Amino acid sequence: MTGYGYAATGEEMKRIDSYTIESVGIPAAVLMERAALFVAEAVMRSPGRANETIAVCGTGNNGGDAVCAARILHCKGYRASIYLVESDSGKYSEGLKLQLEIAKKVGVPFAGDIPDREGLTVIDGLFGTGLKRDVTGAYSEAVQKINALKSSKVFCVDIPSGINSATGQVLGTAVRADHTLTFGLPKLGMILFPGREYSGNVTVCDIGFPDAAVSHAQPAVRFVKKASLPVRVKDSNKGTYGRVLVIAGHGMASGAAILAAKAAYKAGAGLVKVLTGQKSAQAVLEAVPECVVGVYEDEGRILKDEITGSIGSSDVLAFGMGIGTDETAEKLFETVMEAADIPMVLDADGLNLLAKKGLSRADFKKEVALTPHLKELSRLIGKDVGEIKANLTDIAGSFSKREGFTLVMKDAATLIASPEGVFVNTSGNDGMSTGGSGDVLAGVIASFAAQGLPLSEAARQGVFLHGVAGDIAAGKLGRHAMLAGDLADALAQAVKLAEG
Repeated sequence: MTGYGYAATGEEMKRIDSYTIESVGIPAAVLMERAALFVAEAVMRSPGRANETIAVCGTGNNGGDAVCAARILHCKGYRASIYLVESDSGKYSEGLKLQLEIAKKVGVPFAGDIPDREGLTVIDGLFGTGLKRDVTGAYSEAVQKINALKSSKVFCVDIPSGINSATGQVLGTAVRADHTLTFGLPKLGMILFPGREYSGNVTVCDIGFPDAAVSHAQPAVRFVKKASLPVRVKDSNKGTYGRVLVIAGHGMASGAAILAAKAAYKAGAGLVKVLTGQKSAQAVLEAVPECVVGVYEDEGRILKDEITGSIGSSDVLAFGMGIGTDETAEKLFETVMEAADIPMVLDADGLNLLAKKGLSRADFKKEVALTPHLKELSRLIGKDVGEIKANLTDIAGSFSKREGFTLVMKDAATLIASPEGVFVNTSGNDGMSTGGSGDVLAGVIASFAAQGLPLSEAARQGVFLHGVAGDIAAGKLGRHAMLAGDLADALAQAVKLAEG
């Protein structure tokens, strides 16, 4: 699947490491030297780098990487020392023991503690990707000392110590990095939050893991590396690029319909029709004059023929944004379910109605993408939000596989789960946490599906492009001032960048 990369957990990286060493035959010490060289070079390249560097080390190979990096710096003429949190060498990995022997032979000094000096550079080698327990005792104290240093720069080896490599959760406490040098593949826990926030600037370093090792490990989660738009052809017309139907809005609430329709057009759809509440139709038409606009109700009476006819002349339906959950909305949902023999993107109140009705994938005639935020997903699957956040990828993947929906789980790092697997989005920013952002996303996904992408692929590409638009808007306006309309406007530039 071109345009995608893998995000690995600690267990998956362990399999990659073992295969590389045992089956391919690359010695562990070679991998460690290469990893350490990347860390040392990053320290040396760092603008305004400190005159003094300390490698703070645990007992495993992550500590060995840090010791090796300190030795490289020392041999290059930098002031570098090593601090071992535990003095019991019986707990040391073989890789750490080897690196300590070499460091002692070339005269790298050892420190008795982490000095409380301003401007110190720290190499965090306390824990690697295999950590699963909470950080306690002397290790917790070391983390707190690192985080309390003033004007320091912190370089983490592979992953910030204390971050769960699979979930991104903080295991008691965790190092806050300025830079993380991670090896082979990005770690899933550094893409998910809060791990992403702790990781600082991340560099993925190629230390020699062969493709065969990655194939052997079969990482479960992927991410979009670059956007791939639906194909456009010179000999075309508006029908070539699909017809999107948006059923959204009620009463005077026209914003959701406007945002979804505008986004669908900006993402390339050939024709967009909006069915909205009677009182909001004029506002939609004035805001998006390119749309065909109709109403789905007349004074609360559902216009079944209008809905059925509109669905019959459309390729994809985006449904539920801002329709409410009252009796009229319930009747609307029932009418749509009877008529909808086209793929659907179900969002917002559509999801609440789905949960209320207790419908399953079997009740839909074609493919369905659900786009819940965490509270909406909690209502759908009956799990607490905290439990979902702690097990994002497992819950998303299991739900999609069990229920047959494409799931777009909107969060700081949105997950997309489908029959092809679980994908995590890497674009976007916190300025997108604003009302209407989801309406824009629903429009983009529906647009891509109408243009011929399979719905699951439309979801992945739509989430990524939506995030790119958010990054463009943040660059222009700042994250505090962004509105959902700014995302819709920025989609044009995001699509242009993807066109290449």
